[in-house]
Amino acid sequence: MLQTLQGGARSQAALVPFEIEDLAEIADANTSVVWVDASDPTTEELRALVAAFSWPEHVLEVLEDSEARQRFLQMDEWSVISTVSPIGDGTGVIAIRGTRAVTLRRNWGVDLADTARDVVHWPDVQAGGIVVTCVLLGHLVEAYEDASGDLEERLVSQEATALDESNARDLLPALRETAHLRGAVGDLRRRSNRLREVLGAVIRQELVDRTHGDAVDLDLRDIYDHLLRVHDDLDAYSDRLTAVQDTRLSLVAFKQNDIVRKISGWGAVLLIPTITTGWFGQNFVNLPLRDNPYGEYFSLGITLGAMGLAVAALRHAKWL
Repeated sequence: MLQTLQGGARSQAALVPFEIEDLAEIADANTSVVWVDASDPTTEELRALVAAFSWPEHVLEVLEDSEARQRFLQMDEWSVISTVSPIGDGTGVIAIRGTRAVTLRRNWGVDLADTARDVVHWPDVQAGGIVVTCVLLGHLVEAYEDASGDLEERLVSQEATALDESNARDLLPALRETAHLRGAVGDLRRRSNRLREVLGAVIRQELVDRTHGDAVDLDLRDIYDHLLRVHDDLDAYSDRLTAVQDTRLSLVAFKQNDIVRKISGWGAVLLIPTITTGWFGQNFVNLPLRDNPYGEYFSLGITLGAMGLAVAALRHAKWL
């Protein structure tokens, strides 16, 4: 679907759909910002955009690549920014030149509901297409921040249950959940790192072209700082996940030590009747209580009493 920015008052600004036949007229419009957005563009729409904005033919290779790596390209007079959504299931391409801006989205993680009003509300809308870039990159970084926040909530939940006794009895599900979360953190960290490289390239390009004014430069730097904070948070998440995993493994080791201690304690208790029966089972004539008619009862009582004392002593020492 093709749509373009309709200006006016901020409350009336919106992206309005149009037909492909009107693309040439919109591309030649003499306004401060000409913004054409294409959501899930077809091959016909892409070729129409190439013709309307005089793009080189090889730009189709970038635009049609739904899994393109995040990057910043300079194609003739056009600056092309390729990005992906936080969870990697969508792509967005921003192409700018002067007052022209073209965006192509495939399941991109940016909501354009308020974007048009943000562009019109920009302090210096005369800056041209770079205004659209600033607004869209700002919303994209916000989506990365939201994705990072969701991962942190999952991490906090795992930290809260890391010492649960139930996890020690069946560790595999908890470790599997931690591994999945670590993979999600790693994926988002990799995508944020590549987006940081793209933002760095855009900022360097902006420093070369100072015609846009200080507002653009300050906004891009602010967006970069927010993305850098996301990247740093994800680094901290990795360390915290390692601590969670170590905690769970330590809990299992503690439970194993407790089991070994109890087995050793019961082994000491059972050693008493083993010694008693072994002693009285020897082939000696003059053993105490051997000829006594109540000798076996005395022997059994002494054995059980000794075992009871051993159990009491071991429970006091928390071995049983």
